[in-house]
Amino acid sequence: METSEDFDMFRRVEEFIQRVHDSDYIIAEKASEIKYSMPREGVAQIAGRKPTGNLADKLAWAMSAYDEVKGSPELRKRFAYTCLDWINRAFAWHVIKEGKGLVRKLKECQNKNSKLESDLTDLTTKMLTLKGRCDELEKQREEWDDWKNRR
Repeated sequence: METSEDFDMFRRVEEFIQRVHDSDYIIAEKASEIKYSMPREGVAQIAGRKPTGNLADKLAWAMSAYDEVKGSPELRKRFAYTCLDWINRAFAWHVIKEGKGLVRKLKECQNKNSKLESDLTDLTTKMLTLKGRCDELEKQREEWDDWKNRR
């Protein structure tokens, strides 16, 4: 059974992965120079992954592996722990840098643009309705002036 701590861990892992995808976090080149050798056991063995590599590869693999199994209750927790371990190692080595978040900013701009387009459509409709009412009132005023002048 999953606990609130498990759900917090899942949230942290998924938030980190999303921030990497959105370019809020950048993995520094230095991560590819940090070598790791792990015993052949645990999640790496399940996934058929070789136990040696560099921090960048291990982190990327852990993120991908978690994404692949997050729908499986049996594997999700185990892979989340592994992914969080690699995330923590990356932070400990100071290879996670703040990015410009260009993907997130693009999404925000696209959402704002959609809202503005929707607002423009609404305002255009209202303006045309008011213009029609204004034209009708002008026509009534002219009819009134004509009627007054005939008297």
